[in-house]
Amino acid sequence: AEMAIAADPDYPFNYYNLACADAEEGNMANAKVHLQQAFDRRANVIKGESMPDPTKDDSILKLKKDKAFWSFVLALPKS
Repeated sequence: AEMAIAADPDYPFNYYNLACADAEEGNMANAKVHLQQAFDRRANVIKGESMPDPTKDDSILKLKKDKAFWSFVLALPKS
């Protein structure tokens, strides 16, 4: 994911994938940063794509127990 970001720093899915990897590792701080970066770039999705819903993502759900993190996730834009 980091190589993909270096190659295309404006594509949101690169950051989203990194956030999922962070979540799998239990790294909440980096998952939050990378989710924010992904959603900040959501206007750059390829035509026909849409941003994933992190509230339904198995990787992100692993961090749901943390109320502050989950509040952040719920506050992300829906489109």
